[in-house]
Amino acid sequence: MDTSLISSCMSGEYHWYSRQILELYLDQVINTGDFLRWFHMPNSSYIPTSECIANSLDPDYDYRLWRPGPLDGFIAESG
Repeated sequence: MDTSLISSCMSGEYHWYSRQILELYLDQVINTGDFLRWFHMPNSSYIPTSECIANSLDPDYDYRLWRPGPLDGFIAESG
């Protein structure tokens, strides 16, 4: 995924957990809902950053469609 789209969202250093969540999101292992749910967990001041990243990479995301994902212990069934 092209990280130049999110460079304007990023500032400073982030907690290792948030960096790991961002990596999973950029590698498309987790979806936008999971990213928004977990990125800010170590520090709620990261919420604007996560929203900026999600808006840049997935502008059509609708939070009302979020369902539990792999980080919640659920794996989407194929088909």
